[in-house]
Amino acid sequence: MDEEFERMIRDAIGKPTGKITDEDMASIRNLNIDQTTASAIGELRGLTNLENLMIWENDIGDISALGKLANLKKLGIMSDKVTDVGVLGELATLVSLHVEIREGHSLDFLKGMTEMRQLLLKQRGLTDISVLGGLRKLEELRLTGASVTDFSPVAHVRNLRLYE
Repeated sequence: MDEEFERMIRDAIGKPTGKITDEDMASIRNLNIDQTTASAIGELRGLTNLENLMIWENDIGDISALGKLANLKKLGIMSDKVTDVGVLGELATLVSLHVEIREGHSLDFLKGMTEMRQLLLKQRGLTDISVLGGLRKLEELRLTGASVTDFSPVAHVRNLRLYE
């Protein structure tokens, strides 16, 4: 286990020393990975009951391990190092997503996220939000760095608050 990741796990479970067990890992519901030099998150696969995960300002580029987190409800990824966000499409149970996406990357991963209620999306040059039309439970949409002029794809979504 990566030394910095182990420190975060130990902080989350309140166990400064000793063996970290599968039960310890399964007990974690919330985890913040922020301002670290950690560059891999493969160990997250062991966090089978994780519901809230925030990944901020770090060197993590490969987020493929997130696809195994079936109980994840809230996810924040603000790192310009992420190379492929497609795996997020496997997280159909997400209700809140804060994500930074490189310019030109597709938003197609959002299509199956029918439980999504809050979406904070940062993507420079984003102009097309047609993929968001199927997110009928969406209540809050925040767009940063976008150049969207046509909001008709989400015009039918009741109670939607839109922020630019």
